Amino acid sequence: MILQGRKPTVFISSTCYDLKHVRNDLKNVIEEDIGLETLLSEYYSFPIDPSIGTVENCLRIVEQRADIFILIIGSRYGSTLDNGKSITNLEYLRAKAKGIPIYAFVDKTIIRNIPLWKSNPTMDFSSVVDSPQLFNFTEEVMAIDSVWIHEFEVSKDISTIIKSQLSYLFFDSLELRKSIKNSSISKKVEERSPSAIQLVLEKPLAWEYRFFSQILSDELLMCKELRKDVQYRIFMEFTDPICDLDKLKDWAIENNNKLLRIVNALSTLINEAFPKAIGDLGEPSDLDFLVYIVERISKIYKSIIDLQINISSTTIPESAQKAIECLVMIYDSVLNDIERMQEEIANAISQIPEQTTENSDSFHITIPLILNEFDTSEFIEEFKKLYIDD
Repeated sequence: MILQGRKPTVFISSTCYDLKHVRNDLKNVIEEDIGLETLLSEYYSFPIDPSIGTVENCLRIVEQRADIFILIIGSRYGSTLDNGKSITNLEYLRAKAKGIPIYAFVDKTIIRNIPLWKSNPTMDFSSVVDSPQLFNFTEEVMAIDSVWIHEFEVSKDISTIIKSQLSYLFFDSLELRKSIKNSSISKKVEERSPSAIQLVLEKPLAWEYRFFSQILSDELLMCKELRKDVQYRIFMEFTDPICDLDKLKDWAIENNNKLLRIVNALSTLINEAFPKAIGDLGEPSDLDFLVYIVERISKIYKSIIDLQINISSTTIPESAQKAIECLVMIYDSVLNDIERMQEEIANAISQIPEQTTENSDSFHITIPLILNEFDTSEFIEEFKKLYIDD
């Protein structure tokens, strides 16, 4: 979607104390010389949510506010979290998942020592880095993710390069804007992610299927944090406790019936709506219809999570806990099924070549749009035990 009335925002990610002057110099260049907004966690202008922690705030800002991501790797990896990664590492992963432009800068000393570290990983590098994990992180960015790396010695090196690179990005953005204006893309499609719009503009082989896969992936990714709420039992609201077993039975059955209705709607979208939207071979697809289907799948996905949260946050008798856990697991199996379907679609489409030639071999791809029937037997058995015992 083309937004107007807002400057692009640049998130500068690095360890703070050792690169304080580099970060400050870069902030001044980006804001004063280039005219963009910057986000640096050490400044009072960094928007925080006081209800969550430091790491969550940084990741939230990358997700919600960052348009451009600048990664600076110096001699410090920084303190690690329980998952073994630093905040800078996690910020980078969030920016990569979001799909925004990433410009990476690595201290020349680190670059020079990587070959030595790879040959002698147990060698003492404490005079160069605070943790060998920094070499792992740099190698991940360079070799695994294939992000273009710029070496630097002083902050001016970064400023000079970023001015040039942002000018190229500006030109590319103008060309993309021109392409969108000259195309027949609807407002509904225009609001999709840049990766999805690129597929519509470039039209690679099987681009309609690629478009569907991309927007489905984008929508489910945005729900990832909601699933963590259930996993870690992060509940902001609590319903009234249910103490009466008869009321509990009606409540549980109603929630199970809600899931049945939701899954039926999901099945209709997949088995009836999708074939109509994608069209027959050789016919144009209805992109607005495809967007509608994905938006509804996403809405269903979120509603299942909301039901999970509602059930999990309700206080019930201890004797009924096992039965309710079984009900929550049923909901979880449907969510896993939707995620599996999305992954299988993406994997199937990844096997399609970008284009064919006269000498290309023919190929056949099956797009898996199948939902498994969820099993309620354990839930029913646990409820039977509950009322027999009663």
